[in-house]
Amino acid sequence: LKDISIAGNHGTINSGPSFSTDRHGNPQGALDFDGSDDYIISSIISDANSYFARTKSTVSMWIKGYNAIDGSNIYALNHGSETGNFIWDYNDTDFQQTWEVKKGSSGGTSSGWYTAQYTTPLQPNIWYHILMTYDSNIGLKAYLNGNLETYNSSVSGTLNAPIRQLSIGAKA
Repeated sequence: LKDISIAGNHGTINSGPSFSTDRHGNPQGALDFDGSDDYIISSIISDANSYFARTKSTVSMWIKGYNAIDGSNIYALNHGSETGNFIWDYNDTDFQQTWEVKKGSSGGTSSGWYTAQYTTPLQPNIWYHILMTYDSNIGLKAYLNGNLETYNSSVSGTLNAPIRQLSIGAKA
């Protein structure tokens, strides 16, 4: 999968997510992951110790979810496993969408994970613009359709180094 920005962060498609219509109605303008084994891997994390997102990062994406398969977590974005991710989770009663970042091995909600969970229930089959910012001096913020939705100031400092590549669309 080719990154058309000047950054050149290309990805490798695994198990064949299909192209589908995007939020503007453009055919083949979005990728549709099956919730089972479709995902993209990127080598953006080439040196974990100098990885830029450990102190400041912004992640922005358009997302439209479906009911999760087998009631499992779907990682719309796994930002290097030990650094952070965005989870699209369906727990048999409702959707729970959460940004997570990790710092250390304790604190936060469990084992060093700090969360910013959306307070607005995101519904299936609707496009949303989601955005996360992390600043080591401010904390973790989650935006929904351009509005600040939630904020976690209990995390600060340098996040853990990632232990694997960035992935998009993987199932837990």
